Amino acid sequence: KKEFISGKGNEEQTEIIPTYQEYLKKSFQFKRKLKVVIDSGNGTAGLVAPKVIRDFGHETIELFSEPDSSFPHHHPDPTVEANMQDLIKKVRETKADIGLAFDGDADRIGVVDDRGTIIWGDKLLILFSRFILQENPGAKFVADVKCSHLLFEDIKKHGGRPIMWKTGHSLIKQKLRDEE
Repeated sequence: KKEFISGKGNEEQTEIIPTYQEYLKKSFQFKRKLKVVIDSGNGTAGLVAPKVIRDFGHETIELFSEPDSSFPHHHPDPTVEANMQDLIKKVRETKADIGLAFDGDADRIGVVDDRGTIIWGDKLLILFSRFILQENPGAKFVADVKCSHLLFEDIKKHGGRPIMWKTGHSLIKQKLRDEE
């Protein structure tokens, strides 16, 4: 409304989605084309994820890409098995290589393999930690108490230093800063 009390200011508009999509395309390379099912859960991922996956050259099958804050199909929480059922069904039905589900603001994912089996977060972290340890031997990893002992054991086995910490985004972030 430009109803300022006093002073001057300016406004700048920037399209961030194309910049982010370009960043992702530069950051990942694939050895083969995949068939990917994406369940955006009627959240923000539907605005970005399907296009990025298509731009990588993968066959993309979309579920619930239209943003709708009433979440008419299921709640967009990929940590709840009930919310993954549409994705599991579509991966099996289409014989997809992988399924990806996103939470409402697209900062968490759920993954389903080609058989429709959920790969829970701590097992994903095992894969990520092994990759990181190849580039950064002895790296520290902070994970919350909800992760299985398998993660902590695997990090140790591969030369890393696991740190179990309290649950919560802000608590984990603070611990990461403290461990620098």
